[in-house]
Formats: sequence, C-alpha cells, structure tokens
Amino acid sequence: MKNYLMLLLVVLVLSCKSNNKTTEELAAVDQTTIAKHIEHLASDEFLGRKPFTEGEVKTVNYLKDEFEKLGALPGNEDSFSKRFLW
Repeated sequence: MKNYLMLLLVVLVLSCKSNNKTTEELAAVDQTTIAKHIEHLASDEFLGRKPFTEGEVKTVNYLKDEFEKLGALPGNEDSFSKRFLW
C-alpha cells in the first residue's frame, strides 16, 4: 500500500501544471519527504481514507493543500479533482 501511495503522489505532482516552477523543482521530492506524507496519510486522522467518508474528504484536502504548497496548478480547470457524473 505504501508503494502505491508513493507512486500516486509522485505521478500527481509531476502531472500537475506548474506555476513558476520547473519540472525539476517539482520532482525534487526526496524519499524522506514522500515517506513523511505516506506516514501522515496512513495515520488514524484520515480514518482509513474510505470513499464517501470524512476520511476521503480529509485526504483530498491534504493532497490539494500539498500541491498548492509546491506551486502546482490544478490540471482540471480550477480543480485538483476530477468531476464524475453518475
């Protein structure tokens, strides 16, 4: 599970549009930083990250905030999330 989250985080960071940062600056995330994020996301605070729960909302908000701190821009118009129609 940790490898999946690490891969997801790296892919998302690299796929977002950049504000004034180069790809190298966005990719300059080391193993310690990724491990810190994985450990935080795996904590009880995120309630298992189950879809359609408060844990999912907390997880999405955490990831959005971290991308904004990196200077990444949303890849879906004005949102970091994909909109789905059911």
